[in-house]
Amino acid sequence: MHQSPVDSDSSSVPGVSRPSVNAFSTRFGAFEVSLDTGELRKHGVRVRLQRRPFHILQALLEKPGQVVSREELRSRLWSSDTFVDFESGLNTAINRLRTALGDSAESPIYIETLARIGYRFIAPVAAPPSPSPPQPAAGFTGIAIERKINSRKRAMWWAAGALFAAATLAAIFFLRRGPREPASFRQLTFSNGLVRNARFAHDGSHVVYSAALNGKSSRVFETSTDGVGTKDLGFEAAQLASLSSKDRLALFRTSSESVLEAAPLSGGTPSLISDHATDADWSPDGVLSMVVANEGIYSVQYPPGKTVYASSEWIDDLRVSPRGDRVAFVKHPVPMDDGGDVVIAGTDGRSRVLSGGWESIEGLAWHPTEREVWFTAARSGIDRSLMAVDMNGRLRQVAQIPGGMLLRDISPAGNVLISRATSRMNMFWGNVDGSSPRDISWLDWSRAVAISSDGKRVLFDETGQGGGSRYSVYLYDADKKASDRLGDGRAVDLSSDGAWAITQSASEPQKLFLVSIKDRNASLVRNPGLQYRWARFFPGQCQDILFAGGFPNQKEQLYRQHLPGGTPVPVSGGVRVRGAVLDDTGEFVVGVARGAKLAVVNLRDGSSRFLDNPAHAVPVTFAGSDQILTRREDGDSVVLELLNLRNGQAHFYRKLAAGDSFGSAKTFPIFVAKDLKTFTYSRLETLSTLFLVFGWS
Repeated sequence: MHQSPVDSDSSSVPGVSRPSVNAFSTRFGAFEVSLDTGELRKHGVRVRLQRRPFHILQALLEKPGQVVSREELRSRLWSSDTFVDFESGLNTAINRLRTALGDSAESPIYIETLARIGYRFIAPVAAPPSPSPPQPAAGFTGIAIERKINSRKRAMWWAAGALFAAATLAAIFFLRRGPREPASFRQLTFSNGLVRNARFAHDGSHVVYSAALNGKSSRVFETSTDGVGTKDLGFEAAQLASLSSKDRLALFRTSSESVLEAAPLSGGTPSLISDHATDADWSPDGVLSMVVANEGIYSVQYPPGKTVYASSEWIDDLRVSPRGDRVAFVKHPVPMDDGGDVVIAGTDGRSRVLSGGWESIEGLAWHPTEREVWFTAARSGIDRSLMAVDMNGRLRQVAQIPGGMLLRDISPAGNVLISRATSRMNMFWGNVDGSSPRDISWLDWSRAVAISSDGKRVLFDETGQGGGSRYSVYLYDADKKASDRLGDGRAVDLSSDGAWAITQSASEPQKLFLVSIKDRNASLVRNPGLQYRWARFFPGQCQDILFAGGFPNQKEQLYRQHLPGGTPVPVSGGVRVRGAVLDDTGEFVVGVARGAKLAVVNLRDGSSRFLDNPAHAVPVTFAGSDQILTRREDGDSVVLELLNLRNGQAHFYRKLAAGDSFGSAKTFPIFVAKDLKTFTYSRLETLSTLFLVFGWS
């Protein structure tokens, strides 16, 4: 008998009907496994896994931390009288198992490969808790909260916000390294809103954090580690960057995220440090390290003025080591995307990647022993685990909780500050003169990027859990009130006639594709090695784009390119803009330049002129030859204004109310059709809480 090495079945392991909650016999990370019924679930949602990959998982879970040989797996998967390409079949099954778990052979979280020997399950494994009668709530209880919430039932957001702070952390799974006390959690914030950052004070008994709470702008607070005696430090519209051992704050003004200031913890007028910084951290002896952005190049300076690392890729989560001799940070290949790598750099300028290829990574800190860097990241989706990587690149999982965890700080005693967030990005479509906009969200992270000139089509992507590891691009049809999937990747732009779309590979951001809306055919765009920052179609029925980009570690400039096979041609080398819009003739582009000024660039001769922009308005679209529609935030609303490009005067056009939010809300760029009436935008809603954790270190 001959049997194909590739499984022919696509269903879960055949067996019995859906088990009860207590039927799951093994738990690890965000997963639950019933070895009796052959079911795998993630956060309670069933994961489809074929028969042989499941049997491999079963074999590994029976011997956690031990090597399971390839021969042992062979005898388990195929009978002795079966003739099969064993090597190919086993490799295929292992790859399918890793895909289901969101794991990687290069940087494994769950399954480690021992070359030519076998495999080992390296994540913490826990048995299910024994049934017990209900107990009164005290600290963290065993209440399970459904993570996926119907966005159209707003009342449920409030219910989730009230419950998750006291309940969700009961599902944590710890690294099993011999007998140890279970971790304990202490909640430090209680109001609705977004925790932006947090640091331990040098005495270890206090925590300083910044948060936007109860609908107000971000402020800085101090609380004791027992959660009693929280006080407002009096810094308005401020975000904490770092706190020194000498009780000196490094702060960013939320109205201008590049302005870095310093102030005493006790209060006082902040002093300017830099107007080009994007991140900062104090060393143990009070020396500042910071990330400086200048014309598309991000430089890590330590101390200020001395560059130890530079890249054209976005850098954040900068932290100085406990000995002060090196820094660690996260580098992101795609602008404003949270996928990236953990990098360390010494004061001698030598650097290396410790752990790479994370689809979502945010939050980083040195362990006090300096033997590891800890960070929160996910291989797929947005549910991050707490990971640790040593100086040799060896990776281990420290802890996992349902939902979005973000590491904030680790104290010298090994206590950990984390924030736990519930987030969702919703997408809306409507008319400025109509009633409330329609919620057209598709999955969990619907991000609108363009609208057709007639307002009937919206290009968007899904880069959250629902979008998959390669992300997904969709087109919404307002007449059909439905969305169709165009393919993998990120959405970039939609042509004005709605006939073409530009998409970008999630794993290889230097790759753009021209996609035909009619037949879904995708053509790879020629690229001589440039890194794309943004791209816009020229107006009319053409396949030309304007994009900002540059070669690695070089300053970016504007290019014009005919798709898919044309050569990029520079059109302006001296101006870096974002939020760019093109006029109907394709001769001018307007965008936000350095210092929040508006730049008007002539694409024929490359000349530029600048307009003051005290309101920090962002272009939306051209409304004639000498006028643009702009947007600016006004509390929970968005104000649309018509700006005269000749004299810089702005006139009110419309005000769009954002509606109720269950926590902190951020409205993403608004896209308006040519009628200046039909619009679309996305809105990120986040509710987060700060916790102090004992027992992880």
